[in-house]
Amino acid sequence: MFVNNIFIEGLQRLSITTIKMYLPVIRIGSTISKKDIRNIICTLFATGNFEDIKVIHDNDILLIQVQEFPLIGSICYVGNKIIKNEILQKNLDNIGIRVGEILNPSTLFHLQKDLEQFYHSIGKYSAKIETIIEPLAYNRVAIKFVFNEGISAIVKQLNIIGNEKFSSYNLLSHLQISKNTPWWKENRRFCLKKLDMDIDALRNFYLDRGYVRFDIDSTQISMTPDKKNIYITLNITEGLQYTLSKVTVKSNTIFEYSSKIEQLVQSRLCLGTIYHSAEIKKISTEIQNLLINDGYLDAHILNQMEIDDVNQTIELCFYIDIGNRYYVRYIHFEGNHLTKDSVLRREIRQMEGSWIIHSLLNESKNRLEKLGYFETVTLIIQKLLHCNNYVDVFFKVKERNTGNINFGIGSGTDSLLSFQFYMNQDNWLGTGNIVGFSGVKNDYQTNIKVSFTDPYFTLDGINAGGKIFYDDFNGDNTTDFSNFNLKSFGLGTFWGFPLQKKYLFQLGLDYVHDHLYNIKPHLIISRYLKKHNEKKSHTNFSNNDFLLSVGCNVNTLNKVYFPTIGYSATLSNKIGLPGSDNEYYKMNCDFIHYSPINKKGSWIFVTRTQLGYAHGIRKKTVPFYDHFYAGGINTLRGFHANSVGPKAIYYRYPTSEVKNYSTYPIEHSAVAIGGNATVLFTMEVICPLSFFLQERYLDSLRAAIFIDSGTVWDTYWDNNDVILRASNIPNYGRIGDIRISSGISLHWNSPIGPIVLSYARPIKTYIGDRFERFQFNIGKIW
Repeated sequence: MFVNNIFIEGLQRLSITTIKMYLPVIRIGSTISKKDIRNIICTLFATGNFEDIKVIHDNDILLIQVQEFPLIGSICYVGNKIIKNEILQKNLDNIGIRVGEILNPSTLFHLQKDLEQFYHSIGKYSAKIETIIEPLAYNRVAIKFVFNEGISAIVKQLNIIGNEKFSSYNLLSHLQISKNTPWWKENRRFCLKKLDMDIDALRNFYLDRGYVRFDIDSTQISMTPDKKNIYITLNITEGLQYTLSKVTVKSNTIFEYSSKIEQLVQSRLCLGTIYHSAEIKKISTEIQNLLINDGYLDAHILNQMEIDDVNQTIELCFYIDIGNRYYVRYIHFEGNHLTKDSVLRREIRQMEGSWIIHSLLNESKNRLEKLGYFETVTLIIQKLLHCNNYVDVFFKVKERNTGNINFGIGSGTDSLLSFQFYMNQDNWLGTGNIVGFSGVKNDYQTNIKVSFTDPYFTLDGINAGGKIFYDDFNGDNTTDFSNFNLKSFGLGTFWGFPLQKKYLFQLGLDYVHDHLYNIKPHLIISRYLKKHNEKKSHTNFSNNDFLLSVGCNVNTLNKVYFPTIGYSATLSNKIGLPGSDNEYYKMNCDFIHYSPINKKGSWIFVTRTQLGYAHGIRKKTVPFYDHFYAGGINTLRGFHANSVGPKAIYYRYPTSEVKNYSTYPIEHSAVAIGGNATVLFTMEVICPLSFFLQERYLDSLRAAIFIDSGTVWDTYWDNNDVILRASNIPNYGRIGDIRISSGISLHWNSPIGPIVLSYARPIKTYIGDRFERFQFNIGKIW
């Protein structure tokens, strides 16, 4: 066939020049055959740009008619709830379906089938996906995916046939998909993956009981016509029960762990006992962890058994390939843009140049997490291809804001607003040192404290620090506390001595100057002055005290913020040294315990116990301005701050010149004066918020249901003397006046600091208690 001219029709997006580049060498005046025409069609189709191609030869004219694939102008999704838009778009991008690209209908068809297959795999057999293609101008189309996800198919019945040794009820209780599961449980929704897991669980059930010849002969799945209910039948062969007749351990080399491994195996597996698959796997894992922990990263354990069907026994052999021992070349840190490497390196227990020890690496990771400087700490072990038997260890960290400004506020129906201010930098300039500034400012108090701590004052981990403080308390401006004015200032130093891994012994020495004035004496102040032989003025005097503090702290919590398991115990003692105006001791104990309730750790049971006791030395008494108080968001929620416990009993004296107040009548008041003993106990159940929040927010927000209880009392109280004057005054020397409240709380680890919201209702109260149901605080979360 002779070609005198060539025409191309139907081009919209592509140019004639581009098409001619794809065509075989065909010139005007040349002769072509049917084979050449087929080559033209195949070549143009191979470009992927055309939906239809026709080649016509008429009167020496070669006419090529093409229909281009349209371009994708827009993509939208309707009705999809299980698969998010971001995931859909990512999968579409992977197969070339995106805005601006050529639309290939076959690719779209296969995508639709794959999506339907996914829904079927999760039990939604009634799911349908419709693809709507709407034409647009300039040979473009709009693609709309309409999802009808339907409902999940429910396992109506699951039958097991062939079981004789165990009842069907017993077997079904070990499966996720079970006809005995309540209708509201997610487990009844059918899913192929879940069925496979159940089949493995059933097989492991028999293997753990010695039935090594157990087999699942067939799995039959039938569905109702409406695709809402599924019936499953498992046909099984149980076989016979086998016992262990011999257990040996073999290794590809002689090494120092042989005796330890032999002892481990022999102590856990006794001859004549029933074969237990799970126990054998557990022993293999322990052996592997033992070797990996000492640098044998490639250690491999193979369990091989020889089955004697005649005697129904098994000879078991552990084959151990220890591989090579690896050594740590370098330890690297990544992501610490602020924190210096030296601060991180001093927490690392693994030594460079020595063989890798996993327990030390995990301990190092845990210590980095407990610093509180990082949101996440990731441990990566990287083998070196060019350096045999060596690895590099990477600790990748994501720094958090270690400086925070904490602000607290409380409000009640019968109380004014109270404010607290606290600034703290746990990682000052990346050095790991702690610098803090705190203050309280309200109508009756001004308090300022500046502190500094060096966690590694010595290379052995001894920490040291100091503080200075100033406090101005004006009792004339409040009805909540005793009416006296107090100005204090002082300074102190302290040291911390780490003992073993979890214990910290603390020692400190403080100097405190207290000046009290404008005192409105009450019963407790009169008792204090009597114990000091009345050398001090009743209305104006000063004290100079040297206080020795001794304490110990134990911490096994797995996190600094929002721990889920472990405990923290703090015991502190303050002693007024001889020569001080006040000679007394004051003890505090604070114990917190976190215990997961479920396997996932989303439900956590928390208990907290706070104990306090103070007593005078050498016939002196505890200063009335250093008592214990209770009430508020950190002690008894639902009660007004510092309102629980003994109240002031004032003398009704005529003038301030009176020297012996005890001869005058007394009157009861609502002013809290605290006591020298306290006990507080809290129970909390932390509830998961996964039903309301995305997973990425769960680590920064938690809710809890709580019960608070406790009291403050005065062990010096002589109620007989009080009764003689006014029989209606409560006995503040009783430990049994326990207050109880319950409520809910919300803890949020916000960018500006931990925020705590609580709402509590007092359950058990006493006369004189003040209430504050809603409380709010930005501060430390325990």
